[in-house]
Amino acid sequence: MSGLPRISGRECLRALNKTGFYLKRQEGSHMVIRKDKPFTQLVIPDHKELDRGTLEP
Repeated sequence: MSGLPRISGRECLRALNKTGFYLKRQEGSHMVIRKDKPFTQLVIPDHKELDRGTLEP
């Protein structure tokens, strides 16, 4: 069992915004976020509740 909280895709986006990521585009229910230095791109599902496995490295 994981100790990670249950959060929505939007809450995840807000948390990653604080670390330097920004919303590049959204296609349907998937948000593509990016960080320029170092270059990193992630896709986050825009769901009410993310699966805990999505948040684990």
